[in-house]
Amino acid sequence: AIEVLNADGDITATNSNGSITVKDCKGNLTLETTIAGIHVANLQGSVLLAKNKRGAITIKGASAVQSAETSDADVTAEISSVGEKGTTIRVNKGSISLSLASSVNADIEMKTSSGDIGTHSFGRLTTSGDSTAGYVKGTIGSGGYKIYLETSQGNVELSRSGTAP
Repeated sequence: AIEVLNADGDITATNSNGSITVKDCKGNLTLETTIAGIHVANLQGSVLLAKNKRGAITIKGASAVQSAETSDADVTAEISSVGEKGTTIRVNKGSISLSLASSVNADIEMKTSSGDIGTHSFGRLTTSGDSTAGYVKGTIGSGGYKIYLETSQGNVELSRSGTAP
């Protein structure tokens, strides 16, 4: 396992069969492991990449997430902004839960092949006419950088920070 606490500066952590935990840090993160979870809490910076094959990814209190992907687990993220390169979260078998600060404006696209999409009284979300079961495309607030959420087998949940889904 790799654990990083109270660090200041960009962090790159790679592991094979162990978890990666980063707490109370400042900087941008690139985190990769194979068969274990990735956990980030209280980050003043962006998660540029959080990637694994089998293991949950949990990101609480980050400024932004650029890319998070896993195969056989869930991704839960709470972010206060969407960066210029957008936010992309992809899961093969598992659910995605994204919580956004109320100030976030973005364009959003959510897909699931086998599951439900929930927006839980999200507010400020305007969906386009091409939204269907398993697919929602729209604008949050005045729009902006892109959020893309996709899972093959699982649910996609979108909520506001501080509100339970």
